[in-house]
Amino acid sequence: MAGIRKKIGAIFFIFGIAAMFCFSCLCSAVSAEGAVTMTLVCEARGELVEGMQWSVFRIGSYDGEKISLEGAFTEYPVDMSDLSSSGLADAASTLKDYAFAHKIEPDGNGATQSSGIAVFDGLEYGVYLVAANNLKVGDKTFVPTPAIVSLTAEQSDDFTVYPKITSIRTLADEYERLNVRKVWERYDGMLVKPTEVVVDIYRDYEFYESVTLTADNDWNYTWEELAGSEWTIIERKIPEKCTVVYRNDGRRYVVVNTYNPDFIFDWGVDYPPSGVTTTVTGAVSGEAETNTTAAESFPINEADETTVSVNTATSPAAGDQTPDTTKKGGNTPVVTTTTENKLPQTGQLWWPVPVMAIIGLIFIAAGSRILFECKREDNE
Repeated sequence: MAGIRKKIGAIFFIFGIAAMFCFSCLCSAVSAEGAVTMTLVCEARGELVEGMQWSVFRIGSYDGEKISLEGAFTEYPVDMSDLSSSGLADAASTLKDYAFAHKIEPDGNGATQSSGIAVFDGLEYGVYLVAANNLKVGDKTFVPTPAIVSLTAEQSDDFTVYPKITSIRTLADEYERLNVRKVWERYDGMLVKPTEVVVDIYRDYEFYESVTLTADNDWNYTWEELAGSEWTIIERKIPEKCTVVYRNDGRRYVVVNTYNPDFIFDWGVDYPPSGVTTTVTGAVSGEAETNTTAAESFPINEADETTVSVNTATSPAAGDQTPDTTKKGGNTPVVTTTTENKLPQTGQLWWPVPVMAIIGLIFIAAGSRILFECKREDNE
């Protein structure tokens, strides 16, 4: 009988050691995959920017050749094949508009402190969209440029980003004239070109109105509102086999559809995503002539793109860096605050970690007690 109890105790003890080993492996995996820290250093014209609310979204992965969108971002027909600075700028601007207007949950968010710094830790490797809301301080508005950055194992685990931030002055009770224009690019191969498109206008990322753009109004719509709000334009339904880009310079908004029959996308996806409220008010197709105002045409040519596309981003391609996201010369403020809690990794199951630890301790304790009692009985 004592021999059987010894075997049971030994089995318990071995099971406990095995459970603790699994616990150790899980902890190592968590540490390896979630050890990346992203530090944002925010300043505009030498002035540290405090209180700017930043969000980081893991939008996908980079395999050394191309970026593949993942998660919620697969629902948007955004072409990620152009890894040039201008291509990534377009992608960053477009994905930021979707993420903020459709309220996609970020992987981390936090505000910059008095040092102009925000820190996001516990991030896993992948490609991230880094974006923030405009920040109004007195008569000055700080406008951050969204960026796409790649966090890879080959880089340091402490990655520093210097976002591009501009500042503009706005007067109280000043009205501004805003315009949205639809642009078609490389659409000659389309069998049927849409005769109208509906765009949703968001004010400070809350739904404002929908308008219809057609050839009758020169694919333009103009409206006036008090200055100081942040505006976003989202195309209601992207034409099949077309990608989309959203560009703006703060007052002029451009929706660009490019025909690309080779673009891989699930055109049957529910769009816009469920949960997004977009009630058509104002200029629907039967009211477009009454409710839209024809505006001065501004074709998007090579010269205009420099003005309209104000976003910059970092290409993940090896050796391709811009001043916005590389180690910066001169004195860098010391990181003194952490504005983001550590987050579980996307798709990572954390519950086995404490369970394995508890089971291991129970088995080790039970096995040790049985073996101790057997040894005591043998001595007696």
